[in-house]
Amino acid sequence: MSRASQTVGNKGVMIKVQAASSDALVRRSLAAFPAGSAPHLAAEEFFLRRLTLVKKAMILLLLLVGVQMAAQDKSTITVKGSNIVSDVVIVNAVNPNIADKSKASFELRCNKGPSSCKAPEPGPYLMVRLPKNWGMYDCANVDLYPATANPDTDQKIGEYCLIEK
Repeated sequence: MSRASQTVGNKGVMIKVQAASSDALVRRSLAAFPAGSAPHLAAEEFFLRRLTLVKKAMILLLLLVGVQMAAQDKSTITVKGSNIVSDVVIVNAVNPNIADKSKASFELRCNKGPSSCKAPEPGPYLMVRLPKNWGMYDCANVDLYPATANPDTDQKIGEYCLIEK
């Protein structure tokens, strides 16, 4: 229980004021009433409702996060090549599943320092687009996996910033 102490002056009279949390104040006021009395039961009911509301909010939050995680966009891509320019790994890739070939090519970029940044060899890979505001870069973040990998259990090759051309 946190307490703050403050001295307040009122016409030459010094009064010491202590502040406590609202839960502590309710508990102290409940102690004045015998168990089973109307105010005591009303406060208990209030706390039980508050606890139930918090539980419902937590369940809703977990469901929303779960739905967002399940909504990850997975696609098979083909890496054409990769190079390193000024400690930035640039991966040139295409998505063969897109009919418009002008929109099928894109770049993946990452900073060379972190262990989650590698220059993959040419070939097929599984790209998983991460939800908005997830990942280490201020852009559309993607994780790259081997083509036959399961993103839920297998280790990713790297985390990249997706730049569509």
